[in-house]
Amino acid sequence: MSIYSGFGTRQQETAYNALVENTIKILQGKVVSNLKEESINENLFKMQLLKNYEMLIKLEAHKYLLPRFSDSIKDLIKVIVKDQIMSPETPSDFWDLKTFESMRKNSSSTRFIGGITDRSSTPTPTLPIVKSMTKSRNLTPVKNQRSEAGFLFARLKNPSNT
Repeated sequence: MSIYSGFGTRQQETAYNALVENTIKILQGKVVSNLKEESINENLFKMQLLKNYEMLIKLEAHKYLLPRFSDSIKDLIKVIVKDQIMSPETPSDFWDLKTFESMRKNSSSTRFIGGITDRSSTPTPTLPIVKSMTKSRNLTPVKNQRSEAGFLFARLKNPSNT
């Protein structure tokens, strides 16, 4: 039996590593722009980071060894989510930290992981399709499922809709 960083397949490991690399690039871009005192699209940054975090959580549901890199950015994600709650265009009951924590617990229901595309200036390769180790025949794409984070992404895209 081969061990692919705690995943059952090499394909899952490759998708996870690509997500970790993409997350580091997003964070690096934010730090560099702050150091150079350049302005960036804050909503796009938050949306990309939250999307990567959600995908990391879903892949980690199939991972049985440490490290789980989503734990490394968990505090940053909480600040972003809390910031979004406090913004005047967001209703206070829109997103809470309990919902954020439940996203981690409910991530095992995902059976199929699709690709992520980065909308920044540097193109990111689409991640390979990852299937779980279960023998379920009802595989549905993540992009067609409603997720708690999906509501936040919609709010970040159109903050004027209240």
